[in-house]
Amino acid sequence: GAAVLLLSLAKCAALEELNLGDCDKIPADAWKQLGEARWVNLKKASFRGCFDARTKGADGAAVLLLSLAKCAALEELNLGDCDKIPADAWKQLGEARWVNLKKASFRGCFDARTKGADGAAVLLL
Repeated sequence: GAAVLLLSLAKCAALEELNLGDCDKIPADAWKQLGEARWVNLKKASFRGCFDARTKGADGAAVLLLSLAKCAALEELNLGDCDKIPADAWKQLGEARWVNLKKASFRGCFDARTKGADGAAVLLL
């Protein structure tokens, strides 16, 4: 299922666009398959709603965010409505160097329902 797909995607070094929006049923263990992802060409990524109130995989968000932090070519990122990402997971973006980033959405990530508002500071550095 999802783990096989994510493992396959992690191996796609030429990947330029990835949209897994609203895939909130992906379990945490499946997200962890992205640990070896080296998306050097990734320019556009959407995970909107993957870690919302219905999520099955919030504990796997840290691996995804660490993989995204390494995407130097990233131009667009949508993590809207991902309000169940834990604070420690957000901290994985601390090393991100997105010099090409033109558009980012974190809409609804840090609202009254959020699980990880304490991790928001790393986005402002």
